Amino acid sequence: WCKDYIREAEIVDVCDHRVFCSTLQVHVLHDGDLEPEWKDAKDVDTDLLQDYVEKHGISLKDRRWKWLQNEIKKAKKNWFAKAQDRVSDVKRMAEYSRFVESLHRAFKKREDPNSKESKALGQAFKLSLDIGKHGGRVPLDQLLRMEIAGKKA
Repeated sequence: WCKDYIREAEIVDVCDHRVFCSTLQVHVLHDGDLEPEWKDAKDVDTDLLQDYVEKHGISLKDRRWKWLQNEIKKAKKNWFAKAQDRVSDVKRMAEYSRFVESLHRAFKKREDPNSKESKALGQAFKLSLDIGKHGGRVPLDQLLRMEIAGKKA
């Protein structure tokens, strides 16, 4: 289960945009990555795109961004259904429960509670407690991710 979350890194920032072969693309940065990549804008979360457009003063009346205006309206109407789906997903909640327990066990195994790894695990544990309510990801470096997943480096 942990492997899926490592590979499916969340997009955390939109850095730039361009039109490539008549398709609007955005330069996105994934959680844990150092280099951004180009993606079709329609494949990126509406909230991130809305923040990017507002930050850069881009008009949603521009024909390339008009579709986003419609997506924002749909998302505002659908917020309650999304919240219900998140809260009622029993399988996902069980996976997160195992994840929180794994982080806690890994933290407790550390001999030096002030080490860099212990602090990172403690912070990850704290962040993981709110995932069930708020969603999101827990940032961990690759070696700690492998330890939580039970794999050898």
